[in-house]
Amino acid sequence: MIEKKAKFAVVMYRPYAVRKTLDIFRDKWSFEVLQELFHGVRRFDQFQENLKISRSVLTRRLKHLAAKSIISREVYQERPRRFEYRLTARGVDMYAIFLMLRQWGERWLEAGKNESVGGIRPAATIRGEYAGGFTAGFTSGDIRANEEGKNHPAISASGLQIRY
Repeated sequence: MIEKKAKFAVVMYRPYAVRKTLDIFRDKWSFEVLQELFHGVRRFDQFQENLKISRSVLTRRLKHLAAKSIISREVYQERPRRFEYRLTARGVDMYAIFLMLRQWGERWLEAGKNESVGGIRPAATIRGEYAGGFTAGFTSGDIRANEEGKNHPAISASGLQIRY
């Protein structure tokens, strides 16, 4: 007697949203630009100096991130016309992911190294501290003072809260 074994295919749900998000940040420079924004960089020349990137590549990355509503451009000088780049709400929401990636990389890839750009300490820690316009934290009830000395919670009951 021949036994017939049932063949089962395990079908894993692969979220469309994850794929679309990764499409935005697939290239090297988009996430590098985002990281600079989290560290307080706002102007084209600052990005270029910190990243050592060509003007044409940087221009394309900034336009790409603006088209995806991750950043916005604000004129700060008319002649010649120059812009500052700011994170939108969509861009700010990437901060928690940035912190998690940084923590993972420091734990598994860097083993004790602490990378900084131009002597600037990384913008925030996973526990949460005020940095460059953000208050971030993962510890419930964590209170931090901003530059004006006003205390406010770094975490809400529902999870990570980022204020900018």
